[in-house]
Amino acid sequence: MVKASKPSSVAATEPKPKPKGRRGARGRVRQASVEPWPVIWPEVDCQMLLGNDALTAELAQKLLGWTYDREEAVRKGCPDALFEDETGRNVYCIANAHNRPFDEATARRYAQDILNKHWSDGRLGETVNLLTKARDGSTKEVAYSVDTFNGETIVLSRTGRVLSGQHRLVGLVLAAQIWAGVHGVEETGKLKTRHTRWQDAPYWVGKEPTIECFLAVGISDAPTTVRTLDNVRTRTLGDVLYTEGDLFPNLAPSARVPATRILGNSIKFLWDRTDMRKDSWTSALTHSEGVDFLRRHPSLADAVTHIHQEYKARPKVLRDRFHIGSAAGLMYLMGMSASGGADGLRDGRNRLVEYANAEPAPSEKVLDRKNWKRAARFWSLLCADDKSLTPVLHVFAEITNSDPHRPASMTEKTSVLCRAWEHFLVGENATRNRCSLEMETDKVTGRRRLTKVYSVGGIDIGNRLGKAKEEGVPVVPIPEDQDEDGPVEEHDEPDAGDPSPKDLEEATKPVRGKRPVPKGLAPTVPAGPKATEDGEDGEDGKAPKAPTLKDELEDLRAEYPGRLLIIRNGNLCRCWDGDATRAAKSVPGTKVRKHPTEGLDIADFPVTRLREYVDRMRASGYRPLSVEIRGGEKVINELVVWPEESAKGKGKGKGGKPPTPKGRPAPKGKPAPKPTPTPAGKGKAKAPAAKGKAK
Repeated sequence: MVKASKPSSVAATEPKPKPKGRRGARGRVRQASVEPWPVIWPEVDCQMLLGNDALTAELAQKLLGWTYDREEAVRKGCPDALFEDETGRNVYCIANAHNRPFDEATARRYAQDILNKHWSDGRLGETVNLLTKARDGSTKEVAYSVDTFNGETIVLSRTGRVLSGQHRLVGLVLAAQIWAGVHGVEETGKLKTRHTRWQDAPYWVGKEPTIECFLAVGISDAPTTVRTLDNVRTRTLGDVLYTEGDLFPNLAPSARVPATRILGNSIKFLWDRTDMRKDSWTSALTHSEGVDFLRRHPSLADAVTHIHQEYKARPKVLRDRFHIGSAAGLMYLMGMSASGGADGLRDGRNRLVEYANAEPAPSEKVLDRKNWKRAARFWSLLCADDKSLTPVLHVFAEITNSDPHRPASMTEKTSVLCRAWEHFLVGENATRNRCSLEMETDKVTGRRRLTKVYSVGGIDIGNRLGKAKEEGVPVVPIPEDQDEDGPVEEHDEPDAGDPSPKDLEEATKPVRGKRPVPKGLAPTVPAGPKATEDGEDGEDGKAPKAPTLKDELEDLRAEYPGRLLIIRNGNLCRCWDGDATRAAKSVPGTKVRKHPTEGLDIADFPVTRLREYVDRMRASGYRPLSVEIRGGEKVINELVVWPEESAKGKGKGKGGKPPTPKGRPAPKGKPAPKPTPTPAGKGKAKAPAAKGKAK
């Protein structure tokens, strides 16, 4: 057992505490010097932490220098917090300050594997008899543990700093906190704990999680040594599946490489479409969870074999249009789409209850393979470019052509295939109309999003909907027995002294009326009913309609007459209507097209070419104006507005004359300022010679 305390026989003399920082002559606080690190392990040593001496969370905290005291961390040279643990406090790991950047998501994935007993360990209890050769040459069967610890090493330097193993150590501490149900700290400093289901798990009953590992100490922390640590290629899920010898046994080793890679991607696709990421036991898809998921869904390997053969036979049809791993996962969902029937019971997350609540974990044992042959034929026809499914590829192209700067996403393509599968099951050919999607397009940015959930049925929960228009949150239907503000209970009567909702509305009207309205384009969020002075809606009592795109453009043109409007959002700039035609005339090669929903002419170009477009527009006599969208608000970009026409007169030089940028023609009617001559030499101007002294 390795002791975390410093041996007195080896440790150097502890330095005296430095005085706190003092204020200098200018009032600045001088930082106290960092305390030096004494040598703890002068020689290299390695110990095994196994069995009863396995690594505990307490020892992991000591090795990391775990503390919540920032002053102590700053004194030791660790001013930045590493992360926030289950107690809700910032954690400072003093002995980990000079390690590589920390990734909290990785540490939490390790914690999940440790809690689920998926971390390799020799204490699982299963044994196997193996033929063992003795020193004298005789052989006999000996019982060995099926699993052992994986041999990974935690590396500490001579001074006790962690060089390798920070994510495993933090993951173990987090696993212990989650197991204990830590959810905060009381005022007295005592941890708030509660009973968790992990304490009832058969492998962690009455004891907190621990792991077995090697611990190497006394390693040099010189850069030449540290740069070689963890200098290995990270294993992907496909690499892990390749090491499983029972997968694709009939394929050659060279053919198993792409097959296992496809299988790994299809597992990720199914993990998302079956909503496994929201499972409280397995929220993260680790390698162990991926292999376990495949063990519970073995038919996925059959889908990968079929899709791999079809894509290989006809590589030009779908290879560049739909990811092969997603195709295998979608074929599996189509083959199991008969599960639960048409009236299958589903929960609030659209999961099939029979599948989601299966014991000990969701598996395909409760699924129906009735449509498996139909799913295989569907993908064979699709890869063969059969005329009955050719419209699917046409819809792919239409979605991409609707916005050339944003091709069709995998979610949109998957939704199109779901529509085609729906009609294929009932014997109908796919058409453009039948495969079309219900989508909405932002009036200013032109970005599209799905407004309906598309699914193949069975265990497929479908796509995720985009954010709703109002308040940027998903639209949730309100039950009939519930008010908009929450459920109304009969016994919960308001106090006589509390104001009623009507009184609150009347009291807040004057304040709401004084709120400033930003200039520029109208907000994309539909406005509510327009309140009058009497607190009523419009004249007819109906809410006013949201402003259309034409109205917004007309308002901008009225406010900035004669300007060529450039609407900028993120990495895309767009000119609308007549401005699109003028932009095309200014910049050769710019194409003008019709917007699919608004019916207006549009011209797009990336924001990286904004400066070039502005220069060409100015050279053609136009006056461009950029309207940038930031967080839903429209901001006038002063970089494109001409200085002499700025509302506040910004950018004017001496005498009220606007400066002209170097290398650009001066505006019409305005003389260009004379450039200041730069004398030769090192940039310093020579003094003029005095009169009368020149020879």
